Amino acid sequence: MLSAIKCKQLGKDVVLVDKGYISRSSTAQFPSGNISISFPEDDKDLQIRDTIERGEYLNDQQWVKIQMNETYDLALELERWGEIAENYFGEK
Repeated sequence: MLSAIKCKQLGKDVVLVDKGYISRSSTAQFPSGNISISFPEDDKDLQIRDTIERGEYLNDQQWVKIQMNETYDLALELERWGEIAENYFGEK
């Protein structure tokens, strides 16, 4: 959904297709409430190393680095959209 919204903001035509019943075919309706975010003040190198080690070196290390560098801004955007139930970033 985020990709579709971003494309539309860039002026692209977007069509969303779902093979299931409306609102019943995705795990998005059952979020666990967990989101892994690297805050600006966090030691990203430590978090990257910890994530890779805890994943027993099976996770894609390049994707771990991308996650640690990009999730904070994306989480702020989701919060603006009202998607994060708990307020991690101060009062609304």
